[in-house]
Amino acid sequence: MKFTIGNSPNSDVCALREYFEASSKWFEISAVEHCNLNCAGCNHFSPLAKKEFLSLTQLEKDLKAFTKLLQGKFGGFKIAGGEPLSHPNIIEIIKMCRLFIGDKPLQLYTNGILLNKMPDKFYECLKSQAVEIHIGNYLNLSDNANKHLAKFDELGIKAVFSRKGQSDFIKVPLNQSGEQNIEYNWYNQCCYAGMCNFIKNGRIYPCICTGSIEHFNNYFDKKFEITDKDYFDLHNQYLSYEDFVKFITRPIPFCRYCDFANKKTGLTWSASKKEIGEWV
Repeated sequence: MKFTIGNSPNSDVCALREYFEASSKWFEISAVEHCNLNCAGCNHFSPLAKKEFLSLTQLEKDLKAFTKLLQGKFGGFKIAGGEPLSHPNIIEIIKMCRLFIGDKPLQLYTNGILLNKMPDKFYECLKSQAVEIHIGNYLNLSDNANKHLAKFDELGIKAVFSRKGQSDFIKVPLNQSGEQNIEYNWYNQCCYAGMCNFIKNGRIYPCICTGSIEHFNNYFDKKFEITDKDYFDLHNQYLSYEDFVKFITRPIPFCRYCDFANKKTGLTWSASKKEIGEWV
């Protein structure tokens, strides 16, 4: 495979670095778009989303294209949401992901609210499919979470209590002026840049916000634009793995909307009131 990009004498070195960077990236899907917790400022925009469940047909189609394109050159895979445990076919989703990604790490992210209602076959599936489950402590339910962790330990399922407090949330406002510096945002500011690669409806987005902005646009009647440069088309047979490497290691036009100059950290969790100020 040829990795020369541009005419610089360092082009081969840069391209090789990008190749290895791309091969270690994780990817994720949203089993559902909506959520039963509805965090204020959710970067999936789940409080604004209508009920929408990932279809097994679409998932299978996308996973076939994904594995054909990457040929095992990725770090791992995540099943998230919304709240994935609310999907009636979550067990089938887990099994399908494992079938296609082979022995790569597979993680499931949940707020934990529905764990008490899940059938035994769900826990059997986690164990048989070698799934690492991550439980978010959004409501600071430490005692409840510790009970679940003890149960997972007893069953031999790897579990992580992934959010340790209610005051570690961040907000990066969206600014529809689109005047932010995309290179500065991508390379110096964004913790999601190329790290939360989101597979949805045949496309790979390099961040969750980009792939989910439709919910914000529809709810508030806004027009944060998604161009064909903001995603990689999994089903375009003319695009190669080298094209993918170039895409996933560079900023996208949507980065111009993220206002890192007004970023806020240490925010306390609260339920969404579906007010636009939670995101802008």
